[in-house]
Amino acid sequence: MKLPATKTLLATLGDEKVERAVDFLLTKRDLLRRFVDVEDFIFHVDDAPDSYKGIEPNFVAVRQAVAKQLWGRGIYIGITVLDSMIFQSVVHSGRSNPVRNMLENLRDLGLHRPGLVLFPLHSLGVIAGGLYKWAHGGQAMFQVPDFGIVLTPQTNRFETTLQFLDQGAKFLGIEHKPPRDLVEHWRRSRPTEWLEKNPLMLARMSTFPGSYYENQPFLVTRLRLGTGLIVLAGALQLDAIAPPDRRGYLGSSSRLNNFQTLNIRHYFVFWPKAGTTKKMQGDCVPMNARPLALAELSELSVELDPRHWRKRTNQLKLVGKAMDYIGKLINTEVLFKKKLNAHGRVARKLVNSLNFFKRAHRGSSDESEEVINLAIALEVLLTDNYSQGVMNTLKERLEVGLAHLPAALRKRCIDGVVDTYDARSGFVHSGSADTTPDVAAARRAYAEAMLFVTARLPKVSTGAAQPMIEVFGK
Repeated sequence: MKLPATKTLLATLGDEKVERAVDFLLTKRDLLRRFVDVEDFIFHVDDAPDSYKGIEPNFVAVRQAVAKQLWGRGIYIGITVLDSMIFQSVVHSGRSNPVRNMLENLRDLGLHRPGLVLFPLHSLGVIAGGLYKWAHGGQAMFQVPDFGIVLTPQTNRFETTLQFLDQGAKFLGIEHKPPRDLVEHWRRSRPTEWLEKNPLMLARMSTFPGSYYENQPFLVTRLRLGTGLIVLAGALQLDAIAPPDRRGYLGSSSRLNNFQTLNIRHYFVFWPKAGTTKKMQGDCVPMNARPLALAELSELSVELDPRHWRKRTNQLKLVGKAMDYIGKLINTEVLFKKKLNAHGRVARKLVNSLNFFKRAHRGSSDESEEVINLAIALEVLLTDNYSQGVMNTLKERLEVGLAHLPAALRKRCIDGVVDTYDARSGFVHSGSADTTPDVAAARRAYAEAMLFVTARLPKVSTGAAQPMIEVFGK
């Protein structure tokens, strides 16, 4: 991740509130020098005299302003790291502008440089990653450069997993290989059998944490958008692979040598070692969530065909850019806002819609779960709020969002949505459905509509009360 020039960042921080906070901290510099570091100050602040009052809120104001600019640009420096750097700059820089000193130190230490996150997945199938893998050159990795992720089916060999880490890092533009000694240590000391038994997602991400969990919200958002990208790609493969009732057929990694585990308790994070361009360090981070929540977060009941996407790189780029745009909106228009504008509300809505869409792929024996979740995902995506005549609204907006498709395919997709919604009503109101919807076509309609919305959202006014009307024109 490229760090903007210090002058540019300072200009974005230059409001009166931040300037007053910095000036106040400079008046307390001699008092702060009595403490070794920020932790020492926090430990003693409750026992400090009145002369220390006001330091903490002004310190937090500076840190929040800096964090907002860095995190909004996808540079996730941990709060404890920022606290330490700001404290040291205020106390020891000898400058009238300690924020400039802190930003220059961050740049010189290379804390903004990209690292890697390795997530375990389950239920994913990769075509040409199964019985016919070697007939297709042995290349079963799925790559999305515009979003910065690489996937591989289960390797069933630790050495092959290490090779994937090296190759994936190179593909993602990371200068240095993840440290093998750390990965080997984690494999011996933690329950990480998923390294060989499960599909893996390797994501490029600029993160420099000071503790296990302070950056986890950003990591989880990255995982949600990454898995959302994969289910969208799977939906766009309509008719490219076997129909839903033949999932896991011989050409898929979900069929052959699949010994995946749901014992998923950790993920790996790697980041550049401060002050050097030649080494990386990392953590094996416990996932602090309920087991079922983790299983849902990592589930990807999708069959991907890398051969299909090698011929459709432009469409895959659109999907990657769409997910990247949603992530940027979450960082800039949701995380730091008490009151959301139209872009922030839509970004939050798109993430919620993707969550339902992903649940519609869950490997369940209950047909109603798939249909109900898919109907909810479509309604959340295409409407601003509840009103009568929802089905007519969905049809009208899909006609606009799918206008670029051939007429026969467009009709099939819209009919699939109509039948899905009818089946949903049957399941919800009477416990059974009279129709069997073309779920694959409805999924394709959803994916196309998602790309349509994200492409037109930048043109929506930030004060729009009903942004979907501006997106679709009706």
